[in-house]
Amino acid sequence: MAGNCTVDKATVNSLRVLELLHRADVPVALGCERPLVGKLFDAAHVHGNDGLGGSDLPAPRTAASAEHAADQIARLARERPGEVTLVALGPLTNVAVALLREPRLPELLSELVVMGGAFAHPGNMTALAEFNIWVDPDAGRSVLEAPFRTTIVPLDATMQTLLTDDHLHSLPEGPIGHFVRSLTGDYLAVYERRHGRRAAAMHDPLATAIAIDRSLIAESRDLPISVETGGIWSRGQTVADRRHVPREPLFPGRATVVFKPRSDAFFDLFLPALRRR
Repeated sequence: MAGNCTVDKATVNSLRVLELLHRADVPVALGCERPLVGKLFDAAHVHGNDGLGGSDLPAPRTAASAEHAADQIARLARERPGEVTLVALGPLTNVAVALLREPRLPELLSELVVMGGAFAHPGNMTALAEFNIWVDPDAGRSVLEAPFRTTIVPLDATMQTLLTDDHLHSLPEGPIGHFVRSLTGDYLAVYERRHGRRAAAMHDPLATAIAIDRSLIAESRDLPISVETGGIWSRGQTVADRRHVPREPLFPGRATVVFKPRSDAFFDLFLPALRRR
């Protein structure tokens, strides 16, 4: 799915990174090129025009499959019912389309883990909205109101999990260390300009790690949720009923929302994984 960059660049980037990791056997499928409604807004101002911070990875030798990403999601869920955890790290367009094509998707998947949204924390695209949900709020609302077993890893959690130069210096020399440092250089600079500290949120890695190891969650709540799709100021806002005694009407979706991660434990998992490569 298009998000940080166009869908064509995102697809090529996936192939490039998988080849770097010697995992060209992992299938990559082209997803949706724009949101369900309206035009695409990307994050080139944060992640560079190539979506990888100007990294110098070579062009991939492999190619994407002929299958659309939404069809791949639905097919894998049908082939392995109850076994697949879907980790959504960008706008939810592909998941929303997969849901349209396979209405049984919520019961076929083991779990849906979403990196997106902002609840008590301010947004990073607007005062109220996080980028992934803001890019396609209609898809966000469709997916988060569907009866998936959903865990959301929002800015509330990811903005507590910050990568620093000390973390990067701990990585050995070699292709992986060089790539990670190249990938994150401009990203750290963006955070330093915005927040006055050279430390950048590990949005996608934290969500992926939580999908692997639930013990990385220090505090979460099971909440009624939805997404605001209109409004002058609130488009793309993730909303939750955080009252301790909820009253009707409740928001139609429901998810486990992570409010506090075990950030030190995350880095204890994340950095050694990079060093082993």
